[in-house]
Amino acid sequence: MAIRELEVAKPGLRKPWNFGYMMTGSFTLEEDPYYIFDEALMRWGKSFSALGIDYLGGKLQLDLLDRQGKYNNGFCHYPMLVNFNDGKRNSGVANFTCNVVYGQPGAGSQGMNTLFHEGGHAADRLASEQTEVCLNSEWPPASVAWAETHSQFLDTMFSSIEWRTRYAKNKDRESYPFELFDRKTRQVRILSPLGLNHIIMVSEFEKRVYEESNLTPEKVIAIAKKVCRKYLDYSEDSLSVLSVPHIYDWASSAYYHSYGLAILALSQWRKYFYDKYGYIVDNPNVGDEMTKVWKLGSSKLFPEFVRIATGKELSPEAFVEDVTMDVEKYLDRAKKRIEKMSSVPEFSGPVKLNANIRMVHGKELVADNSVSFEDMAQKYKEWLHNQVR
Repeated sequence: MAIRELEVAKPGLRKPWNFGYMMTGSFTLEEDPYYIFDEALMRWGKSFSALGIDYLGGKLQLDLLDRQGKYNNGFCHYPMLVNFNDGKRNSGVANFTCNVVYGQPGAGSQGMNTLFHEGGHAADRLASEQTEVCLNSEWPPASVAWAETHSQFLDTMFSSIEWRTRYAKNKDRESYPFELFDRKTRQVRILSPLGLNHIIMVSEFEKRVYEESNLTPEKVIAIAKKVCRKYLDYSEDSLSVLSVPHIYDWASSAYYHSYGLAILALSQWRKYFYDKYGYIVDNPNVGDEMTKVWKLGSSKLFPEFVRIATGKELSPEAFVEDVTMDVEKYLDRAKKRIEKMSSVPEFSGPVKLNANIRMVHGKELVADNSVSFEDMAQKYKEWLHNQVR
């Protein structure tokens, strides 16, 4: 209803091809100088090191730039799971990728978000210590919802105002300005509940398609239009749900149900940490608690893991509290969280993630951390400067 009221002042707002731009305007361009992709590796490495994240000797291979023919979606997969042989632990291997177009506005933020999100997936699985190899996967008895709780928790940390004001700096070393955060919040805060609506839309679309008898292309299109109208309330029909890559791959079917559950779990986990410690960014206690549940692999059900991690049954309360918070209260909370960070020392040591890391571009090895993480980051930065913008 509030968005319909906005449409009076912004004619055409609810048309699907207008909505994103008319609501967010030029914020991507304004924020872009603070998300320099050249600095992405170091900012990710320092953030994870400050949390104390440990890949336990695992191997990581990162392929971040777009190129012709590359699969157009970020993901993490595991060529080798953690396994034990005659009582000896063999570290796992994780590869992750995304489609950064170097120099394109918004690409730096996209790339950094991938490092936090997919890096969270890799940390979760590579830190597992279960002797049964099947329990070091993302599959039952746990679920993808639990795996997504970790990855989304860490990319939510990346998008927090505390992380931005500490790590997101422009070329003049000026921090992300609170004025920009304030202005953006006042304009887009109204959209907060819609993120989960998008996820529920995809989930219901799949459910209806799977349950439809005598499925035809016409029925698929009709279902896509119907669920879009229901959850996004556009003034025109949209087939945007058909652009979601997960619905075309059997291995990712019903994946969006897990995203929804994970959002509830990570909101609950964030509230738990804020209530207990007062902050999350650069807090080794947070990393220590996450590591303890990572060691358990997928040995328990998703609801059990949530209870172990947060001390409470899974509930939507923390999520609802956050997305319905008044704008002024939300901004005041942000100021208090920034103030709290003034008493938290900035990470100043060498980046140590206990991982063998290779930065690649397809089959090309660009750099690795055989000398140090810092050496790898510098070489990757120099390589980026030679890429066509």
